[in-house]
Amino acid sequence: FIYVSTEGSDVGSVGVESSPFKTIQAAIDYSLTGDSILVNPGTYVENINYNGKDIVIGSLFLTTQDTSYIESTVIDGNEQGSVVTFQNEETLSAELSGLTIQNGAADNGGGIFVQGSSPTLTYLLVKDNQALEGGGLYIHSSALLLENLTISSNVSYTRAGGMMAWQDSYLTMKNSIIRDNSAATWGGGGWLNQGSYQAVKFISNNANRGGGFGTEGIPEFINCLVRGNEA
Repeated sequence: FIYVSTEGSDVGSVGVESSPFKTIQAAIDYSLTGDSILVNPGTYVENINYNGKDIVIGSLFLTTQDTSYIESTVIDGNEQGSVVTFQNEETLSAELSGLTIQNGAADNGGGIFVQGSSPTLTYLLVKDNQALEGGGLYIHSSALLLENLTISSNVSYTRAGGMMAWQDSYLTMKNSIIRDNSAATWGGGGWLNQGSYQAVKFISNNANRGGGFGTEGIPEFINCLVRGNEA
C-alpha cells in the first residue's frame, strides 16, 4: 500500500506505513499502475485526478470491511471543481472505494466527473455536491461499474441532480440508493442512458420533470424502487 494520513508529509515514503503522504493527490502522483492507496480517516480538502493510472484508492474499509470508515474518510472539494476526476482512459481496474465525496462544485459532475473512462466505484457516499449537470456524478462516453453507492443531497441547476449518464455511456449499477437530490429542469435523481440498474432505490428526489429520473435511452431495471419523488 501507499499510505495517506492527515498527519503525513508532502513527500511520504512509498509503501511505508509510518511515513504517509499528506494528500491523496501526492500519493497518486507517486503511484504506479497496479498500486493501492490506503487513506486513513480524516477530511482531505482537495480535488483529485487519477491521471490515467489504474490504481485503487480507498479508506480502511478496504482492509477491514468496516463500513464506518466510509463516513469518517472524506474528500472535500471545497467548491473548487469536481472532487474526483477520471478522464484519461482509466479502466475497471481504477477503483474508488469506501469514501465520502462531498462539497464539489463544477459545470459537470460536482462530486465525480468521468469522461472516456471505465472506473469501478464502490461503497461511496456522494453528497452535497453541485453542478450545472450531474450534481453528484457526470458520466460521458464511459462504461462504469457502480456498487453500494449512496448518492444524496446533490443539486443540478439544469439536468440530473444525483447523476448524469449520457453520450453512449453504459452503467452497471447495483445495490445503491439515490435520494434527496434535486434538478432545476429534468431528472431529480438522475438522467440515465443505457445500462442495467439492479436493486437501486430512487427515493425523495425532485425536479421540474422526472422527479425520480429522466432517460433518453432504454435502461434495464431489475428489482428497483421508485418512491416519494416529485415533479
